[in-house]
Amino acid sequence: MPRGRLICATGSEVRPSAPAYRLRSGGDPVGGGPYRGGMIIVSGWIRVDPGARDDYLRGCVTVVEQARAASGCLDFTLGADLVETGRINVYERWESQEALEAFRGSGPEDDRSAMIRDADVARYQISGVGPA
Repeated sequence: MPRGRLICATGSEVRPSAPAYRLRSGGDPVGGGPYRGGMIIVSGWIRVDPGARDDYLRGCVTVVEQARAASGCLDFTLGADLVETGRINVYERWESQEALEAFRGSGPEDDRSAMIRDADVARYQISGVGPA
């Protein structure tokens, strides 16, 4: 993913209008170096107008179904935050960076990104997994 771009959980490039927009990615100093090999977790939140959250999530059902059916997807969910009415929590778990990129390359294009007011979503490379 090129520095300065965020592809949100819906597969759309996020270009929010809010000036407080933050981005952490593989090329950003906050996010660390490039991601190679190993399990990938994409986690964070996006913010939409509180009255639009349910509509936004209803419009994401197909994206979630497609992601979960994609090769290399271990988990994919978008959910309404229990406390903040305009916040949507993002969680994705992929077998590899290649699997994530393959889905992003084939992901649907939609108008959902225009609804996003702010976002803080990061990609994490996981080096090990154990019991909780």
